[in-house]
Amino acid sequence: MTVLETVLIVVLALVASALIAAVMMQQGRGAEIGAAFGSGSANTIFGSAGIASPLARLTWGLATAFFALSLTLAFLAKQRATATDDLLPATAQTAPAPARPASDVPQVPTQVPMQVPMQAPTQVPTRAPVRPPATAGGAGPPLKTPD
Repeated sequence: MTVLETVLIVVLALVASALIAAVMMQQGRGAEIGAAFGSGSANTIFGSAGIASPLARLTWGLATAFFALSLTLAFLAKQRATATDDLLPATAQTAPAPARPASDVPQVPTQVPMQVPMQAPTQVPTRAPVRPPATAGGAGPPLKTPD
């Protein structure tokens, strides 16, 4: 990283901090002087544009500086990356490694043994017969079996 990039990053951090502070200090749109007179649209007392406060102009200036610094740093990083790529040795253009003889290569099976699927149970378990509660006078109705 060059000294210029370091300085630009420090300046970018300062501009970003100042931009955050400028945005946080601004009042909302409904809190201007027209709101004191009870109007619903506060900015219309001074026309459709309203008053351009010095804080709003400072915010626009800081936003423009932040955008310009970000683009400059991106351009410098791109230039440094392409310059570094030019300095790297060309390793992809070397001769390929010699092939190993076929006897040294381990053999991989081409067919996978088939697995036997699980068999479904032949009998489905049934429920036990249900007996209704016994009545006071006898053993109750006969047992019912589920269908």
